[in-house]
Amino acid sequence: MDIAYISLAFAQLPDAELDGFAVNVVMKMTGNAAFPKPAIALTSIRSAQMAFHKAITAMKRGGVQISSARIIARTTLIALLRTQASYVQDVADGDAATILLSGFQIHERATGSDLDNYRAPLPRVSA
Repeated sequence: MDIAYISLAFAQLPDAELDGFAVNVVMKMTGNAAFPKPAIALTSIRSAQMAFHKAITAMKRGGVQISSARIIARTTLIALLRTQASYVQDVADGDAATILLSGFQIHERATGSDLDNYRAPLPRVSA
């Protein structure tokens, strides 16, 4: 059986997609018996998501302070989601179905056949 790992690519999502991703994680983990004691309280993630959502909305008005607030809110939300992802990874113990129950995604890894076809670049030899 292959061991599944959580993708941390959510940190690279555009603002609106990250916002929706965080909402989905909170929804899927709320009341989920597979995750009885989350590392981060779901209310804390929800609060960070709401602050991020407000900052995204405020960005439409522009301004340096508003932009800084969005960056801070985004960084905070991503940090909380990464901590929660670590908890989910531990609880799921590599089970893809359990990971997906949390709202997190699976990291797509290269398969053995992909690795067989990989040729590493040759090192440069200096003369």
